[in-house]
Amino acid sequence: MAEVSEHPGTSVAVVSWDDSLLCQYSAHPLTALDRDHGHYGEVAATQLLNSAYSIGLPDLPHYPSRLMVRASSL
Repeated sequence: MAEVSEHPGTSVAVVSWDDSLLCQYSAHPLTALDRDHGHYGEVAATQLLNSAYSIGLPDLPHYPSRLMVRASSL
């Protein structure tokens, strides 16, 4: 790491896999990925039913996660 940065320890960003109230309101707000968990569950259930039972439900659109940039990555 020391070979990569002029200032060791300052080029590392901490990012949470899942956004939460703790990420948002902690003493040092944490950058996190924000997703619509309900929609992800609906997409997964639809794909499972289509695969298991050939029901033919229409595919649902996939919404990408959003990066919520906060103090931990600045």
